[in-house]
Amino acid sequence: MFDSPLEKRNPFYHMPTGYYGNPRGIVISGTPVRRFTGLIDGQFQRDGPALLGPSQQFDFELELGIYISKPSEAGKPIPVDEADEHIFGFVLLNDWSARDIQRAESGGPTGPFLAKSGCVTVSPWVVTMDALQACVVPRSHANILPFVKHLDDKNDLSSCLDIRCQAYWSGGKAKDFLVSEAEYKGTYWTHRQLLAHQTCNGASVGTGDLLGTGTMSMFESEEVGRCCLFERSHNGSKDIDLGDGEKRTWLLDGDEITFKGWAHDAVSGKRLFGFGDCNGVVVPLL
Repeated sequence: MFDSPLEKRNPFYHMPTGYYGNPRGIVISGTPVRRFTGLIDGQFQRDGPALLGPSQQFDFELELGIYISKPSEAGKPIPVDEADEHIFGFVLLNDWSARDIQRAESGGPTGPFLAKSGCVTVSPWVVTMDALQACVVPRSHANILPFVKHLDDKNDLSSCLDIRCQAYWSGGKAKDFLVSEAEYKGTYWTHRQLLAHQTCNGASVGTGDLLGTGTMSMFESEEVGRCCLFERSHNGSKDIDLGDGEKRTWLLDGDEITFKGWAHDAVSGKRLFGFGDCNGVVVPLL
């Protein structure tokens, strides 16, 4: 699937893409998630103002969060093989997303704003890099294209972590439906590469900063390996059967998403410890 010239021109395979979010929107597990409001895709009017309203395509993203411990110097990029020295630990992270608002905001040379800034939920426990040393593994796949120099990790055999995550959806009659699962070692870009790329232009990071890994989807899977509803439902074109007569495409008010994650031993594969649940219930905007 990656052999076509068009696919190889995809910027994703040349660099990790990202954006800065709203730090005041970071909330602990169990905090209600207010449905985001913004200008909705398809509701722009030729004459008069655009329409503002609540998202009708509300989504989750199964990610890990990375907390920074050691600040970097402005103007001095962090080398990829020194990135671990700046990382304190990991949490589960739900990067809630309003897909209809996101499409409206990303139609030109811009990125998502209101579609992403409303809320990010994190799990209660920070699992430190020291605790995760028994989980160090290589990435589980080869890169599609040669890496740019600042992203070429010479220590690729110890560049990732065996962290396995699951997302459960409860809504209507359905309870704890396994909607997504992921293995962090299967992601395309590692935490080292994310940090090296974020600072390659001279930007600095500070103690307490939080980075998201991005959605940890395994694209060889058509179902649970897709780690957000945008991918799992094929952008809303395919219902997801939650059982007990519940079929959904996007999240409704009252729906609950719970992430669970565990660190696994790199040698035996045995589960070592968890991260604590990352949970949120969608509720209307006040």
